[in-house]
Amino acid sequence: MKSLSWKHLIWILYLCFFVFALPFIFVNLLKAPTDLYYIAFLAGSTAFVIAYRKYSSFKIRNSLNSGWALGSILAVFIGLVFLSFSLTRTHGMAEFIMLMNSPVVIWRGIIFGLASGIMISTFPFVIVWRSLAGANPGNMRKLAVVAIAAASIALASFCHNLGLTGFDMININEKIPGNIVAGLPTLLSGNTLAAPIAGAFLSVSQIMKTEHGQQPQDKIEIAIDPVQDGGAN
Repeated sequence: MKSLSWKHLIWILYLCFFVFALPFIFVNLLKAPTDLYYIAFLAGSTAFVIAYRKYSSFKIRNSLNSGWALGSILAVFIGLVFLSFSLTRTHGMAEFIMLMNSPVVIWRGIIFGLASGIMISTFPFVIVWRSLAGANPGNMRKLAVVAIAAASIALASFCHNLGLTGFDMININEKIPGNIVAGLPTLLSGNTLAAPIAGAFLSVSQIMKTEHGQQPQDKIEIAIDPVQDGGAN
């Protein structure tokens, strides 16, 4: 990744506006069908990624190579923890196998989970790291930047769920911890795909808490000088 000045943090505001406005408009104002909102979120997320890559010279391939082994291990481990909680609250392995063969899980769980993980967990980390880490951060600076990135994930999650729930503070406070935990693989490894993988597991686990995945899942939780790859590792 390349380092940018602290002014690059303005992208956090752009991100928070996006993850708030899209669900607020589609879910609360237009009362659009759940799947239509998911399509809009996927299209908007793709446009946001393209715009960020173009205007900030972000090298996606480099970020995917950084810490991929640790990130993959952490993502799968945390994802299995998410699923284990769902399995204990539903009908166990039989229902899990049935749901994994359902198009609902593939679309609302895996695909949307990856997209929401990118926007809510990965992008806050990327923006904060490129803005504040610098070219050769020491351990203390790494920890400080990761802590700020975690706070940014919480902020993005808050804005997203604020738009989804229509300012229902009780539901919002319940969703934020899950997004932060899903972001840990990227925060600790620096790999930008790790958090979306955990986010997909999180979305699948939330579908499993509904009636066989058929209820709408409207409340998903889901730098120009050289800089060392991100993460606390």
